[in-house]
Amino acid sequence: MCIFCKNKREIIIIVVLLLFTSCENDIKEVRTLTADNKLPEMRAIDITIFRSDSAKLYFQLSAKEMIEYSNDKDPYVLFPKGFYAKHFEDFPKPESSIRAKWAKYFVNEKLWWAKNNIIAENSKGEKLFAEELFWDQEKKIIYSDKYVKIQTLDEIIFGEGFESNQDISNYKIKKVKGTVYLDDK
Repeated sequence: MCIFCKNKREIIIIVVLLLFTSCENDIKEVRTLTADNKLPEMRAIDITIFRSDSAKLYFQLSAKEMIEYSNDKDPYVLFPKGFYAKHFEDFPKPESSIRAKWAKYFVNEKLWWAKNNIIAENSKGEKLFAEELFWDQEKKIIYSDKYVKIQTLDEIIFGEGFESNQDISNYKIKKVKGTVYLDDK
């Protein structure tokens, strides 16, 4: 007969006691591992946000999905399925509009980062096409270092790098790559 078979009960008790006494968790380590600061604070589907000042509408944003991460030290709002925004001076005619397939808004910096099939349009009907764009709300400028295309009523300008005021009425392409003049005929 084997020794382990006779003392089976005692061996099991000793193993269990060793397991319980060897396990110790530091409370700070547990809190760090279980912290939910990377989880979203809010998630909204099919939303429209209106911003106004003195009952005057100046901004409207629509999105399929909005995810807010406000627990982070650098809070941000994510628009993983894109957004469409309009900026107004005189409602209901928008001064400018922008559409993108993906965007991230950095709350503390008041900075938008948009990418993928961006189309922005000003009140004159001029359109900006880009793959990446930044909108600094503090400085009231829109800019990009990537490929851009601007379509006006009489020309299409291709280039690399772009800077504009936020209503896209005064813009500059940093490196113009080409211009196509449109014919009225």
